[in-house]
Amino acid sequence: MIEAVRTIGDYVQQRSEGGDSLSTYIENPNNNGKYKNVLTVILNEADGNFSFSHVAMDEFKDYNLYLYKKGAPNGTDATPTSKVAGKLDKTFNRFLKWFENYESYEISDDDKNIIVKMNAALSDKKEKILENHNNKSHRIMISVW
Repeated sequence: MIEAVRTIGDYVQQRSEGGDSLSTYIENPNNNGKYKNVLTVILNEADGNFSFSHVAMDEFKDYNLYLYKKGAPNGTDATPTSKVAGKLDKTFNRFLKWFENYESYEISDDDKNIIVKMNAALSDKKEKILENHNNKSHRIMISVW
């Protein structure tokens, strides 16, 4: 019985857009057309350590680039991408929570260590990240690359 359900799931997955499992776990954050811009926090990686590089304001493009998946209303989103509908600093704190909640993710210890280092880079430069973007359009997304 379980094998039959798996076979049906594999068939549906192959027939869906993209045909890969990733498309099952992401959604279009701009399905209403209101999110025209994405605030992308760029991190540099060198020898396994991360540092803040810069913030880029880009036009929203293909939603697959952002790996967005909505989370609980009062919690974090399922991925390190968030829609900003109100105050950027409030959303940014929620965005950072994704990195702080790494212990609950079913990933390797090495991957958890990477998230910890990314969180440190983001947290250390939080004020710099927000300083020039707090008065921008409220209909943006925030993502990390």
